Amino acid sequence: MTVSNIFTKYADDTTVVGRISNNEESAYREEIQSLSSWCSMNNLTLNATNTKELIVDFRKSNSSRHSPIYINGSEVEHVSSFKFLGVQISEDLSWHLMTSTLVRKAQQRLYFLRRLKKVHLSPKILTNFYHCIIESILTRVITVWYGSPTVCEKKSLQRVVKTAQFIIGTHLPATESLHHNHHEKAFLDYPNETAPFCSHLSDGRWYCSILLVLFIVGLPVGLLGNMAAIVNYTCCRQPWNTGTVFLLNLALCDIAWLLLLPFTLYFNLRQPHIKGMNIFCQFKKIFFNINVYGSIFFLALISFDRYTGTVHPISSLRWWDGKKACLCSIFTWILLILGSIPDLFMTFDVSRPDNVTVCMDHIHGPFSYVTTISLMRALVGFLLPFVLMGAFYTQMAKVLKSMPGRKASNRMTLPPRKTGKTLILIMAALAVFLLSYAPYHILIVTLVFMRFIGKVTSENTNTLYIAYEFLEALCSVSSCLDPVLYILASQHFQQRWRRQKMAMARLCCRNTRRVGVQEPL
Repeated sequence: MTVSNIFTKYADDTTVVGRISNNEESAYREEIQSLSSWCSMNNLTLNATNTKELIVDFRKSNSSRHSPIYINGSEVEHVSSFKFLGVQISEDLSWHLMTSTLVRKAQQRLYFLRRLKKVHLSPKILTNFYHCIIESILTRVITVWYGSPTVCEKKSLQRVVKTAQFIIGTHLPATESLHHNHHEKAFLDYPNETAPFCSHLSDGRWYCSILLVLFIVGLPVGLLGNMAAIVNYTCCRQPWNTGTVFLLNLALCDIAWLLLLPFTLYFNLRQPHIKGMNIFCQFKKIFFNINVYGSIFFLALISFDRYTGTVHPISSLRWWDGKKACLCSIFTWILLILGSIPDLFMTFDVSRPDNVTVCMDHIHGPFSYVTTISLMRALVGFLLPFVLMGAFYTQMAKVLKSMPGRKASNRMTLPPRKTGKTLILIMAALAVFLLSYAPYHILIVTLVFMRFIGKVTSENTNTLYIAYEFLEALCSVSSCLDPVLYILASQHFQQRWRRQKMAMARLCCRNTRRVGVQEPL
């Protein structure tokens, strides 16, 4: 068999699909002749009367007549459409014939629904009759053809549903909803060829253990650190400068995801089958993206603020202040909210064997739409901020090495002995950034290209899902370490902490009435 030809065998039907390029039909015709000869050698005969030929011509000028095909001296009939595995295929590759056939058959069954209504059967029985007799017709191979019909064809299908709804007197799912449910079910049959997640996977226990340790360690550290930062900036009369604005917003982004982390841990490990799981999956994805890309954007803004305070400490006073920082923060939050809207259409819950439910992404919608969103987030949401952070911190490191006594971030003088500490914090910030966010975005881009070239198969679906969930959890490392690197290590926080300790020590001395007296030698 040549590369341009494909054989499809189903029961007693055999289909030959051939591609004709540059008017070269010899390979296609030789394939059919070889099939006929093979049948003759094996005491089989092709029925030329029941054999049909359908030609789809993609040329702009297709007025030329195609030569007929002969099988055992009999001419094969050329048709404009035929039925293959329940699907009406036409030579113009439209679904008008398919939808009109389904509408006609469904309308014929509406007659029986009206007769049942006249004998006063209950709405429940009528609804069951509709699902079994009429809806089964409308949803026949719906995952194949529903994405391409015209608006008029979809309206004619929906008109059948509305008529049945009027007869029964109860709400019935629309055709769009039927397509969504069947599309989801068709996808479920694809990954379910592997073992159920985490509970039955022999190689998935290590993943569950690492995920559990990561969440248990990260949750208290991240919550306590970010809550301490928020209290420090809102309740302790912290001076509101540019750095304070960005650090507070960074803590808000981190704690938004950390508050949802216990529920995420429960659903990742137990995966219960409950109602409203789809809403949780959408909220989880929205909060996750707000945390990831909000943290990335505010980390980039913090690096810019420290760059201006270190490299341009005097000139930046004329064009960079707290109001500009607030405007940048507001614009960032608007961008985060708008960027999370696609998650409402790209995230959903799916049911798997053993009463298990998982959250899945990037299935519904056209592939170009999913690709655009994923690549835009990887480029604009990760790569661009990382390049800017690297450039800003590189310039800061050069200035700190050459002039260690120069003014540092937040317009505070940096002593020479603290230059090494600042450089270590800069390198640690970049390392945490890469460790937390680089693997996740590399996997997202890899999944897009794997799907583009057709490398996502039933054998690697479960492995890719585990890797995706693990790297998603790895992004929480940044939420836990951000308070340490950017807030708890700041001079303002350390000075305030030392003052609080001294105040507590003086209070203890007053309460015990102790006076420091030097004992005689």
